[in-house]
Amino acid sequence: EIESLLKKSGFSKKDFLICIHTNPNHNSHRWIEERFTDLSNILIKKYKAKLIFTGTEKHIENIKEITKDLDNKNYLILAGKTNLKQYFESLRICSIVITVDTSAMLIAGAVKTPVITLYGAGNPIIWHPYCDNHIDIYKNEACTSCMKHECFRKNERHMECMKSITVKDVLDAVNKIQKGI
Repeated sequence: EIESLLKKSGFSKKDFLICIHTNPNHNSHRWIEERFTDLSNILIKKYKAKLIFTGTEKHIENIKEITKDLDNKNYLILAGKTNLKQYFESLRICSIVITVDTSAMLIAGAVKTPVITLYGAGNPIIWHPYCDNHIDIYKNEACTSCMKHECFRKNERHMECMKSITVKDVLDAVNKIQKGI
């Protein structure tokens, strides 16, 4: 069923497929939308990647906001369009999964897909995927791993854990995975 959805969109399992899961359950795990847009543009242009955006139906508007400024239409929004089995399969067939700290990283690890996880309030020592092919991105110098569902910091320090993660950090992780970590 997933292969059929891909084919209808001009995608193939042979493409460099990258799954991007942008939406966490907790605001303290949310990365900056514009950075997801910038990252997506680079992945499509530089890496010739085709992107699959996953999530639930309630995430569709956020994903549309992220994808509205993409220069190329080499992406597919599967959010809200798959059942659990199809969701697992969509993560399995990808070359890489890029996600915030949410169940997508654990599922990607379980199906043996290399995964890059962006951590804010979550603790990567506790919550990392149980596989060898994962890269955890977080900044020790920023307030991180507080385990709060809402950021308690104010002003310029609000969400500094996620603000400290750059597009370059994620691209560096993509390069490491392509080289075999």
